[in-house]
Amino acid sequence: VVEGVAAEGRTVLAISHDMRFVAETFERIVVMRAGRIVGDGTPETVFGADAWEALRSTYLEPPLAAVLGDRLGMGSTPTDTSLIEALLA
Repeated sequence: VVEGVAAEGRTVLAISHDMRFVAETFERIVVMRAGRIVGDGTPETVFGADAWEALRSTYLEPPLAAVLGDRLGMGSTPTDTSLIEALLA
């Protein structure tokens, strides 16, 4: 449903604790804690290793693909697709 609405050029606002869904679905992500923005940007920015401390301050964990990409030295790979592309490159 979300992808269909976005494909029509309409803005979608979602609140979720499912970071994989968020990384796979949205071009811009805003992370909040206690009413304050602690992260704002693309999935690559928000789920990049440099942003993990801020993300974890909200009791959220980065998507598994982001963690695996970082541990394999591949940089920011927040989605399953971006991780696979990095592995195949």
